[in-house]
Amino acid sequence: MHTGDKSFLSQPNILHWKESYTELLNKWKLYFERSDFEKAWNKATDSNPDSQIYVACNYCGKHVSNAKFLASRGTRFMGGSLAMQSSITSCPSCRKPLPRCSICLTHLGARPEETNFQNWLSWCMSCKHGGHAQHLLDWFEEHHECPVADCKCICNV
Repeated sequence: MHTGDKSFLSQPNILHWKESYTELLNKWKLYFERSDFEKAWNKATDSNPDSQIYVACNYCGKHVSNAKFLASRGTRFMGGSLAMQSSITSCPSCRKPLPRCSICLTHLGARPEETNFQNWLSWCMSCKHGGHAQHLLDWFEEHHECPVADCKCICNV
């Protein structure tokens, strides 16, 4: 990582290179290497790391965002909620299907207009299986193991 003048690291072409490189590492499933690179980048640029968690497509590695999807379709935002009736069932970038809720098996982007807690995406940090928050809460009232067949993770710890 460059240790000299840090101002060039904020140039648009350098930032584009950095974003492309991190996307490539994600695509190759080199998550630890991407994390190490981002830590070194943040140290070299004296910037604070991004503390947000985001959902990435399993196929192309790009962020799955309702806002990007809706902007590409010309949908408007109204009062902080989404004004939309159609379902989002695929990645806005590659159009591959989004993951499904492990309980109801609907795509996890199926109702973007609803922002109630029950429809939030939730997942286990160990096995990475997930679903709608309310479905998982209901499941774990009676079970301790992951709802996905053949997964023996004790998610309810």
